[in-house]
Amino acid sequence: MPLFPSADQRLLGLVRRLGRLSKPTLLFATVVPTALLGWLDLAAGPYITFAVFYIIPVAILTWFVGRAAGLAMATACGGLWFYDAIGAIPNSLPAAVVAWSAVNRVTLFILVMWLLAALKSSLEHHKRLAATDEMTGLSNRREYLAAASREISRARRNGTPLTVVYADCDNLKQVNDRLGHSVGDRVILEVARTLQRHLRESDTIARLGGDEFAILLPETDERSAQTVIRKLRERVQEAMDKQGWPVTLSMGVATFVEPPEAADVLVGKADQLQYEVKHAGKNSVRFQTIGRKAA
Repeated sequence: MPLFPSADQRLLGLVRRLGRLSKPTLLFATVVPTALLGWLDLAAGPYITFAVFYIIPVAILTWFVGRAAGLAMATACGGLWFYDAIGAIPNSLPAAVVAWSAVNRVTLFILVMWLLAALKSSLEHHKRLAATDEMTGLSNRREYLAAASREISRARRNGTPLTVVYADCDNLKQVNDRLGHSVGDRVILEVARTLQRHLRESDTIARLGGDEFAILLPETDERSAQTVIRKLRERVQEAMDKQGWPVTLSMGVATFVEPPEAADVLVGKADQLQYEVKHAGKNSVRFQTIGRKAA
């Protein structure tokens, strides 16, 4: 039925808009309506309740602000619901029964908070798994291409250069054949960690498969890229020599003065340069600047 997809789309749109709000704004936007709802509950009397609507502020704070804020709101909403119902509780009831009624109301909203928090944690975990390489914890190909698309848009908007690096580990097959695949996995991990350790927070590094890595260097021209690549190659070589592994890097580095329309074009150019290095003897780098300023 078209009703449900339409409702889902509207809900997703609302969630996106809420997600763009700051935490203080969200706190104000939930606390004030909750207080008004509590007043309305009291004005309606003990036999009419609007308690179901308390779930909304509990859900918003839990999802967008955090467990602590959600827990505080859940406790407050449970307390408001109980306070509203006090007038309908017979005076003859034992104190333990009255207390149990209060606990039940508060626990209901805490349970809603806990389930939502658990759901969010699960979704974030699966999102991380979908975006990362299982072995190294780096971004995977899909996440890298998504990051490349974002950087292309930003580079075009700001008029800044964008450099992409494609790196391939030389002689890894030799390591696997001589020392075993477990050592080969250690090589990949060490290369990944070394590269990541010596990049900026704004840079993006991914393992694209096997022994191939790609790096995005935003706002980086060819001269700056040469400095970065020289440092990365030195650090990787030091790490490999320390372990006695005969592994080097073949790298293609493409600097785009005018970023292409598609991310795969960006990566493909650096891959082509790396391929040329590989077939020219390995353990080297080839740079190229693409765009009007390249001339």
